[in-house]
Order: sequence, then structure tokens, then C-alpha cells
Amino acid sequence: MPQLMLTTSSSGVFAVITMPHELDAANAPKVEELTEFVLHSSVPNLIFDLTNLAFMDSSGLNAIVTAYRHAQVSDGTLALVAPQPRVEQILSKTGLKSLMAIYPDLESATALGTVPLDHGHTQTLRDN
Repeated sequence: MPQLMLTTSSSGVFAVITMPHELDAANAPKVEELTEFVLHSSVPNLIFDLTNLAFMDSSGLNAIVTAYRHAQVSDGTLALVAPQPRVEQILSKTGLKSLMAIYPDLESATALGTVPLDHGHTQTLRDN
């Protein structure tokens, strides 16, 4: 069963949402729901960990764009971590690669936030 995992730093500076193997019409609404939950919880910066993401359709792409826009409105940021080649190609062709910060690994992304990822809070949403 695909999962989305949310981990926030105890300082509340950023939240990491770990994507499942596929991001499509079946689970993109969950990503948007989780993104809104994080931003309404006053965590300004989002990190989408794409390490496991092998497939993304237009719904998944839309969820990422929506998260980016919501983060900006909330005076925050959205960074992407470790996109696989196929996903990175989609990000490049759509122009999102030049718009969003992309890091090779989670440590690089969190290091710029000046606080380590300490797994202060974790929430898992399972697709039904």
C-alpha cells in the first residue's frame, strides 16, 4: 500500500514529505492535503523527498506546483530532494527544475535550514 510520510523538525523550520513510488491521480490529493496541513501548522518550509518516486503523472506534477505556490504564499519555500532520472526529466521539460531548489540528498537540503532533521514528529497517510 503506497504511503506518504511527513517528518517535521522539532524547531518547526521545515517539514519533509517523503513521496511514495508513484505520484498520480490516486494519491496527489493526499499530497495536497498534507501540504496544507503543514503550512497551516506554521511550518514555513517544505522538502519533498523524491528518492523513491519513480513515476509521476500530470496530477502529481500539479500537486508539486500547488505546494510550491502555497509555500510562497506562506512566505516559505519548497525544495525537492533526489529526483530519479525520469522524474528529473519531467521537472526539466516543464521548467520546474529551474524554478525550484533541487538537492542531491536530504542532508544537503536540511543543512541549509541550519537545523538537523531530528524526526520530531511523524505522520503517515495511507491511501485507501
